Amino acid sequence: MALIAAPEVVGAFVATTDAKGKKAQVLVKVDKPLSKSAAGGKQVEEHTLTITLPPGTYRLQCIQTTVGQMAYGCAPVFADFEVVASRVAYLGHIDVARRERKTDQELRAGSVLPIFDQWYAGYSGGTFDISIHDRFDDDIAVFRKRYAPLASITIEKAVLPPWKPPTGAEADMN
Repeated sequence: MALIAAPEVVGAFVATTDAKGKKAQVLVKVDKPLSKSAAGGKQVEEHTLTITLPPGTYRLQCIQTTVGQMAYGCAPVFADFEVVASRVAYLGHIDVARRERKTDQELRAGSVLPIFDQWYAGYSGGTFDISIHDRFDDDIAVFRKRYAPLASITIEKAVLPPWKPPTGAEADMN
């Protein structure tokens, strides 16, 4: 089954556990795309994502995408990071590519329901490949241009670890 529709990035789910063990998750919306293109039959969107969080340990769960109003997918990043008080940190450049699943062991890009919407969007039969890169100099130049208050702030490099396909309990998100 071929991937048919092109998704748009909605945001990123960030999760944490408070001191009492209560889990919380929030969807952080992405800004308007920096660029969009469809070269070579592939849709490419570039976004910036800024998150203001209190100090603590967090997990970037997934990057949510959508096709239309009914079809949703989530690219499973599952990367932990620490927020330190009074610090601005760069977590890296994340590339996400949706493709057709090759085996049933690969995590689906989204739910199978509603059947037609998820099929049309390529979520029920697709999966995501993710890579995390250190493009600090180029990315920070973009952030400083887009967000004027960052121009005079020291930004520390805290790049997320390389992505690994989820296994076990992590794979139960769909």
